[in-house]
Amino acid sequence: MPSVSANDLDLNSSEAIRVNLEKFPGERVTLSLIGGGELQGVVSKIGTTALYITELTGKEFFDAVVRLDHISAITIKMRNK
Repeated sequence: MPSVSANDLDLNSSEAIRVNLEKFPGERVTLSLIGGGELQGVVSKIGTTALYITELTGKEFFDAVVRLDHISAITIKMRNK
């Protein structure tokens, strides 16, 4: 589980997707894409315009590079019951 709390998230930045993803290196996330698809995997590397995500669910032998401006939401497990 990440050591980041909801209070640590930046919701006001014009680059909120990138800024918040940088807080979860090595964590499993689900990315909702603007086109309607989803990708679930591990945050590996974040650049200024793209994200490298590894260990894709359902595609374990594949990785992906995703443009940050194509991500509409990030789902992250923040707590247990």
